[in-house]
Amino acid sequence: MKLLCARVRDLLLEESNVHLVQSPVTICGDIHGQFWDVLEIFRQGGEAPGTSYIFMVRTNYIIWGRVTNELG
Repeated sequence: MKLLCARVRDLLLEESNVHLVQSPVTICGDIHGQFWDVLEIFRQGGEAPGTSYIFMVRTNYIIWGRVTNELG
């Protein structure tokens, strides 16, 4: 299992869209542009730059793949 995890880590680090970040970091799901949700996240977790955040953004490519006809 350790060997598998190490191999996966190496493969992911080769991807251009993977970036190393310093810990600790707070990971947040897709907020769908909801301003008030962002304010609540900062109220509970602390404001930047005192707290580091990663916001995961869901795109149509992730949801539907390259064969989608939906624009977004």
